[in-house]
Parts: sequence; structure tokens; C-alpha cells
Amino acid sequence: MITGEGGMITTDDEIAERARIIRNHGQRERYIHECLGYNYRMTNIAAAIGLAQLKKLDKLNERRISNARYYDKRLNADKPYIAPNVKYVFH
Repeated sequence: MITGEGGMITTDDEIAERARIIRNHGQRERYIHECLGYNYRMTNIAAAIGLAQLKKLDKLNERRISNARYYDKRLNADKPYIAPNVKYVFH
């Protein structure tokens, strides 16, 4: 998905809280660092673009999976990348 700069996480509360801490320099409170963190804050425009792209997520994922299967079939014809009957998961 395209957000201009940055990205987004869609997840449950436990992971969301951890992501908030990491994106805020590893701190929940000012000057109290719980872990290594970064300055991962998006601009409002980048967030708006990301939210619009999120509406297309299912279609984009279907296309990515289709493309990955195409390449997997042609590049690994004699060496399957994923065992048969395993659901494909691509990131």
C-alpha cells in the first residue's frame, strides 16, 4: 500500500500499545524510555492516503498472492517454495 511516507499497522490492542511506544522514541511518558524507539509519526496527509488505500487491501492482497503463485510456479517448478496444501502467506 502506498502512504507517501510511513505506513500503518492494523492489529489488536496488545500489539497496538507496543507499536505506539516504539513509534514514540520508546517512551510512554516523556523522558522515560522503556525500549529502543523511533520517531515514526505520519503526517495527516500520509495518514489520509493510507486510510484510502486500506479500502483496497483485500484486492491488493489477492493480486499479490496471485503474482507470488505465478512466480513460484515458474521459478521453482522442481523445488516448491511452500509445501503442498499449505495456505500461502505473503508479506
